[in-house]
Amino acid sequence: MHLQFLGAAGTVTGSCTLLETDQARLLIDAGMFQGASVLERRNHRIPRVRLRDIDAVVLTHAHLDHCGRLPAFVRRGLAAPIWTTAASADLMRLILTDAANIQAEDARRESRHNLRAGRPPVQPLFTMRDVHHVCRAVQRVAYRERIRVAPGIDATFHDAGHILGSAWVELLVHERGKQHRLIFSGDVGNPDQIVLPEPERPTRGDVAVVESTYGDRDHRPEAESVAELASIIETARDNGGMVLIPSFAVGRTQTLLVYLRRFYEDGRLADIPVFLDSPMAIEATELYERYRNLLRPELRDGHSGRIFDFPALDILSSPEDSRQLNDFDGPAIVIAGAGMMNGGRIMHHVRHHGWKPTTHLVIVGFQAEGTIGRAIVDGARSIKVHGTPIRLRAQVHTLGGFSAHAGQSALLAWTSDLRASGTRIILNHGEPDPREKLAEKMRAEGTSEILFANETEPVML
Repeated sequence: MHLQFLGAAGTVTGSCTLLETDQARLLIDAGMFQGASVLERRNHRIPRVRLRDIDAVVLTHAHLDHCGRLPAFVRRGLAAPIWTTAASADLMRLILTDAANIQAEDARRESRHNLRAGRPPVQPLFTMRDVHHVCRAVQRVAYRERIRVAPGIDATFHDAGHILGSAWVELLVHERGKQHRLIFSGDVGNPDQIVLPEPERPTRGDVAVVESTYGDRDHRPEAESVAELASIIETARDNGGMVLIPSFAVGRTQTLLVYLRRFYEDGRLADIPVFLDSPMAIEATELYERYRNLLRPELRDGHSGRIFDFPALDILSSPEDSRQLNDFDGPAIVIAGAGMMNGGRIMHHVRHHGWKPTTHLVIVGFQAEGTIGRAIVDGARSIKVHGTPIRLRAQVHTLGGFSAHAGQSALLAWTSDLRASGTRIILNHGEPDPREKLAEKMRAEGTSEILFANETEPVML
């Protein structure tokens, strides 16, 4: 029995792990590489595994860096059932549909350039037909329900508290008369976030594959970020400026809406309108409303009606609605994608308002290497939006307290029972420095056997 890492080994994207036993081959996640072009090119490579031989896929959650290569794998022969929670299945459909549309548009644009230069057209990584095949392969499971997912392998999904429907997965592998317990963390949630419950914790296992995204640091307390956001809004109200918030459609947007609703109820928004300008975030928010039983009890029980709605919120569904903000005069709050500013409607708003000193650009999420958002966080003030140079004069704020990922202390706490029981730890889904820093902390607490996920060498179990 062995593990082969096919992504997220020394980086935070492309999560995909192959578990091979004497009876079955199982994929845990099949995520897309995102960020720098050198990473994104990897999405087009054929994986080092016979996809037709895969018996099943276990999906921890619906973020694109965990599910985004599934349609491409289906196109190349994957025909296995995909096991995941019901909420993850619905979010995956939404996210993959959006990704397929982006793939199609990017392919059309690049093909036009190629044809003018005498080069052949390009094909998208996957199409809506591939997405439909993925969705038809889904098998929905409930939390804490033990199920047989492949020959000799039982899986139990536990709430990871990261995004709606997210899970860490406990696998019981039966091989040669012995039982082995394997833990796959997926992405562990921030226990302090306001929308979802704290992550459930594993207590024992033979091997645990653990994410290390923020293994080098703890997040700023969310309350401090909320207070700073309120201060930014107050300044924008006084100066007549616009607050632009590039936000992930799933998770981050819903957190912001909860706090903005509280600001409204406390009178801190005054007459400032809030525009939700992201079709995917609008649909995702509807799913959060539908699966309100998965939210924090104090949040869902405190609202008899809709949780994320309030009178100051204006939903912008169409491109025409979005374009009306181009010449908007006066203070306003705009939440739009993409969260890393690598596309989406937020870039149109930056183009029209980012040059104004009264505008506030509020970064509330992780910005991967190679994205415009990361460049701005690192100090860039000259950017290009759809080929047009923009001198960014907006005030830039980075609020680190809204992360949906566990920070270093939370990861240490989440793994504490595992490490105390002698579980072998394999760190993945982290850049080299955070991964090493987390390992140092674990070693200081007495954990001796820690491995780093490596794509070149399988890990024998």
